[in-house]
Amino acid sequence: MSDNVLRFVAIDPDLLPDVSDTEAGRGVVSHAFPLADRVEVNRHDGVQFIDCGSNLESVRCPACGTDLLHGGTWMDLMDTALESDMCERHSVLPCCGAHVPLENLDYHWPVGFGRFSIEAWNPGVSWFRPNKELGEGETALLRELSAVIGSPSRVFWAHI
Repeated sequence: MSDNVLRFVAIDPDLLPDVSDTEAGRGVVSHAFPLADRVEVNRHDGVQFIDCGSNLESVRCPACGTDLLHGGTWMDLMDTALESDMCERHSVLPCCGAHVPLENLDYHWPVGFGRFSIEAWNPGVSWFRPNKELGEGETALLRELSAVIGSPSRVFWAHI
C-alpha cells in the first residue's frame, strides 16, 4: 500500500524550532487534518533533503531550464552536498554556470530542505496541489503554522 503525505517545512532550511514549537505545530496540523492516519514531527541534527517520493518528475536549472534530473547532474550535486552534511548546498551548475543553492532548483513536484518537517499521513484531503494558488483556508493554515514555529513555512505532497 502506498501513502500520500502532506509535508510542512520551514522556508529557511537551517531553522530548527524548539521541541515545544514543533509539537505545537504538530497540534495545528493534527487539528487541520483530523482524518489523517497520523501526524508526526521529524527533527534532524543537520539539513536534510525532504523529498516528494515518487512524485518527483523533474529538476531544472532555474536560470536556463536545463533538465538536471536525467543524466545524473542532480545526483552528482546531491552527492557533493551530502559529503559536506548538506553544509555546502550552493553549486555552480554545469549547464550555464549559474550559482544556485540546491533548494532553489526548479523541482516538479516540490520538495524541501530542512532540519525538521511536520507530516500528515493520508490526511483525507486533496488540496494543496502543486502549481495551484492556495485558497483562504490553506493560506490561513500556513500562517498559523508559521506563527507557531516562528518562521514562514510551506507545504508539499509526497507519495511514498
